[in-house]
Amino acid sequence: MKKLAALIMAVILASACALSAMAAPEKWVDIDLEGYKVVFLFNYNEDIANNIKGNTPLESIGYLSTDIAVEETFPSCQDSKARDPFKDARYVISSIYAAGFEAREIISTATKDVNVVPVDLTVKENTAFVYPIATKSHIVIGLLYAKVNVEEGYLQVEGQLKDGIYNKTVNTLTIYTTRHQVLDGANDDFPFAEPISIAGELGGADAVLLSITGKVTYPTLYGNMKSGKTLSYQDYYRDEAWVRAYRDNLAPIRAKVAFR
Repeated sequence: MKKLAALIMAVILASACALSAMAAPEKWVDIDLEGYKVVFLFNYNEDIANNIKGNTPLESIGYLSTDIAVEETFPSCQDSKARDPFKDARYVISSIYAAGFEAREIISTATKDVNVVPVDLTVKENTAFVYPIATKSHIVIGLLYAKVNVEEGYLQVEGQLKDGIYNKTVNTLTIYTTRHQVLDGANDDFPFAEPISIAGELGGADAVLLSITGKVTYPTLYGNMKSGKTLSYQDYYRDEAWVRAYRDNLAPIRAKVAFR
């Protein structure tokens, strides 16, 4: 019995490793992470694309709907021909944000419609923290990397949106060095993908809060003609188990952000 249990456990672990390898974001993220310890604060495998072709009765209904496209992300209609709902991708335009805490969770009296993620600047080795980028239409659309370079004393923030995203614009990166700044708006905007001095520009803070703004256009479904699969982006809802666990992982870092 013990040998059987051990064998089952080995199969489960092997399957989990295979899934993790299959879903690795490195397949579409080309951010330079050499020399950094990469810390995923959430389970990346919880937000991979879903195969929607007839896995459940509800998904089967969705697949047959004339309101949902089942082809590739590029529209099949060209030369001013009419769109065919069975073949042409349906697109959504939405705002994006770094998925983490709402302003009221940072300071209870806040009324601003802003979402922030905390970054620990007290790490002892070069560390890249990874956060989901979500849309107001409740879709995980990419990843945000906060790279803390201990050796040279700077923070560098980079993001990348998933494959198949169109008309993407990321307008601002805002950094709050205290929680109270989320309330009064006393914050600074910084450029993406450039070093930001922790001792100088961030005042030697132990932790900071990041927010981003921007817009994207994305197809509701996308796929691979060779595989025959039709995929949908993973939903992002705050009350999902993996999202709650993600916020729990962020809580100790949030506690390091100064209140004043």
